[in-house]
Amino acid sequence: MRPEFGVEIAYNRLNSNLALRFEDASGVTDIALPAANVLVEELRGEAFANLIWKASEKFNVETGVGAELSEITVSGDADNTQSFFFVKPFATLIYDPKPGVQFRLGARRTVGQLDFSDFAASASAADDRLLGGNPELGPDQTLRVSSSIDLRSETRGALNVEVFHEWRDDILEQIVLPSGAQGLGNAGSARVWGVKSTASLPLSALIPGGLLEMEAELRDSTFADPIIASDR
Repeated sequence: MRPEFGVEIAYNRLNSNLALRFEDASGVTDIALPAANVLVEELRGEAFANLIWKASEKFNVETGVGAELSEITVSGDADNTQSFFFVKPFATLIYDPKPGVQFRLGARRTVGQLDFSDFAASASAADDRLLGGNPELGPDQTLRVSSSIDLRSETRGALNVEVFHEWRDDILEQIVLPSGAQGLGNAGSARVWGVKSTASLPLSALIPGGLLEMEAELRDSTFADPIIASDR
């Protein structure tokens, strides 16, 4: 058994100030954007414990759990304070029936990392796009279950095929904010499933040291859209 423990404490800060004006023959007009001048601060702490257990010569188990606690404060043009607590477990069963062949079955819960610039307003003159800041933005969460097979040869040939299914909550999407402006927000829940495959084919017979690498992915998804009260 190989245990592992860790603790992380982080402080993040963003000070954003934006002034936008439109000028034409009639003069200069100031354009107001929600949350144009804000200070965003985050204090986050995380603790985790992992364990690798070699059950036998052919079976390995990797498991662990993390706990994340954070507080995000927005001040300035918009004021809001949010506290988050997430538990992030994972477990993976690994089976090696013989050299060059491996099966994996796992489940993991992850929490996305927020981009603090999405809490503040932004503007792009190139495509004439204005986005308001969202002081109530929260991270998305994903529960992923997957199964894969990995085949490798002594001549550098390899094939990996993975089947997966994800349940996503609080996904991030462009929405109409309560302020009336467009911006990034937590839109709802979704499911994603699919198959991923990567392969390597040695080309030594044609090109010394040559290797052809191929990737393919097939996925589908459904999103529970609260606007139309239906899946899409």
